Amino acid sequence: MAPVRISIVYQSGGGHTRVLAQALAGGCTQVADTTAELVEILGQDVHEGRWSNNAILEKLAASDAI
Repeated sequence: MAPVRISIVYQSGGGHTRVLAQALAGGCTQVADTTAELVEILGQDVHEGRWSNNAILEKLAASDAI
């Protein structure tokens, strides 16, 4: 069976949410055959009020859980 791929999406202005996301990823990797990837949403990807980043969308599409 292939490993389960989990993407943890977050946005962190002051760094606190990043710490929580990292802790969540650490917990996910305690489960056998599970990988977790942090995916940070950046303000530079917002244009005219809409978020868009094709590289992140591809990562999310390849994930088993978000």
